[in-house]
Amino acid sequence: MNQLVLYAKCACIRDKQLIEHHEIEKQRKEEEKLMDKMMELERLRCLKMHAEREEKRNQIQKAGALIVVDQIKERGFQRQMDIEEKLKEQELLKKQAKELENLEIRQSEMKINRAIQLRKEIETANKESIINKMKKKEEDLEMDKKIMEYIKLKAERDEQLLKDQKLF
Repeated sequence: MNQLVLYAKCACIRDKQLIEHHEIEKQRKEEEKLMDKMMELERLRCLKMHAEREEKRNQIQKAGALIVVDQIKERGFQRQMDIEEKLKEQELLKKQAKELENLEIRQSEMKINRAIQLRKEIETANKESIINKMKKKEEDLEMDKKIMEYIKLKAERDEQLLKDQKLF
């Protein structure tokens, strides 16, 4: 009977060990499931974090691309404005050059007109001078004639006087 009691005790202990072993195995599986869930959560959290980082990087790239596109548009617009400004400056320079050319033409025409006017004034002055010289010459000749006539008359009077005095 002892043997049976011992066998029962042994069987009981073995049953307890098996139950304990099953419980330990069950706890281990639950811990593994819990660890798997935690690892899965960690993996999902990492995936989510990587996805968020990727999304942020994509947003930053899109924002950067938009900035670059805006800069390209702005530079294109600025380039167009510069070209238009250069064209306006060229037109202004052409206009100023044309005005300077017209001014030079007018000044040269004025110089030519002034030269013509001066030449006419000089010719008029020369004609007047020649006329005045001729009048002066005629007046001098007239004066010389009068002087000669006066001298001739005086000589005749003096001669007449002498003749009259000799007759007396």
